[in-house]
Amino acid sequence: ELKRLKESSKFENNFIILLVAIETGLATIALITNFSHKRIATIKTHIPGKRYQQTYRNTALLEFYEGIGKVLKENLKMHDVNLIILCGPGNTKDKFVDNLKKTLDPMYSTRIEMYHASSGTESAIIETLKSKKLAKLKKEVKILQETELLESVMTQFALDADLIVIGLDEVSSASERGAIKHLLIADVMIRGASKDHKLKIEEIITNVENGGGEINIMSTENLTGEQLVDLGSLVGILRYKF
Repeated sequence: ELKRLKESSKFENNFIILLVAIETGLATIALITNFSHKRIATIKTHIPGKRYQQTYRNTALLEFYEGIGKVLKENLKMHDVNLIILCGPGNTKDKFVDNLKKTLDPMYSTRIEMYHASSGTESAIIETLKSKKLAKLKKEVKILQETELLESVMTQFALDADLIVIGLDEVSSASERGAIKHLLIADVMIRGASKDHKLKIEEIITNVENGGGEINIMSTENLTGEQLVDLGSLVGILRYKF
């Protein structure tokens, strides 16, 4: 039963995104799939200020762009990438993509999308995954659906915390009443758990299914799964209070 649910929580086809958060002198590159999220590189380069001789600044910027481009091209060779996202503040991302397209296979140029973000750090990657502009891809990209689910948990928690249950005891009680509208489970609740613990989780899942609730098992190899663990690993959104 648990194996079937784990399989059904995955998408039939993988969708691979190379996401680059970039600001002057700092870039964070992540590979995001329907099964995992991995930060593959952080690139830092000292860029002289505009008050210095322009030649030095331009040389440093070129070195910075080429370092990012090298990582991207290596991963484009290894993976069947569906989308390349560049995000960050200002026009650094625009200047980088102009440089990248000089040597990039033209087939990838149509797969590049640009988004505004606050920085070149990993937090900008999370920020971009929450972007409403990416909503068009929700049916294809699992992490986007999971990001939206976690956002709905946090929003509901702020509006009315009584409609959120967290942890084995609270979730189990709510599932017995048929009150759970959506159940979120981190895979660590299943993987490596004791037999009794697995049976309890299976009982909760059966209760939620019988009550017409939806179930989402999140991999802790994704950012969303890590965030769910921080919330308690097992979270239910309720239809009503009890």
